[in-house]
Amino acid sequence: MKDSVPYQKFKIASDRVNREREMLVAMSMKIKVKQESSERILGECMRVVCEVFFVRPEEIQGRARIQRIAIARHAYCSLCSSLDPMATLTRIGETIGRDHSTVHNSIKKCNDLRETDLGYARLFQECVEKLHESTETH
Repeated sequence: MKDSVPYQKFKIASDRVNREREMLVAMSMKIKVKQESSERILGECMRVVCEVFFVRPEEIQGRARIQRIAIARHAYCSLCSSLDPMATLTRIGETIGRDHSTVHNSIKKCNDLRETDLGYARLFQECVEKLHESTETH
């Protein structure tokens, strides 16, 4: 019985990540069809991440390594790379004053956190839902 608990937690996290991935792919396809500008997509990702994680854009773009800011930065990088077809890692990095390898590591960290940290996964899901609403209205 004890052995099944970690498996159940992993299965729940895996299912949640797969649902989020499906939503992001669907939004990405809508954005491609609408030919949204890259600048607008990056700006909308920044707005939503700041709103959900209670940080300011200057904090995400700044050098602070405080955890609450760093995890918001991870979410921003991951959302931008998933939603913007024109966004390269270098381009995303330029918006927050980082290089492409830092953005790549942020995306990996975001994916790890989504699978292991329920609180972070909940916040990331809220970002995805708000961006989904935003793409529906525009």
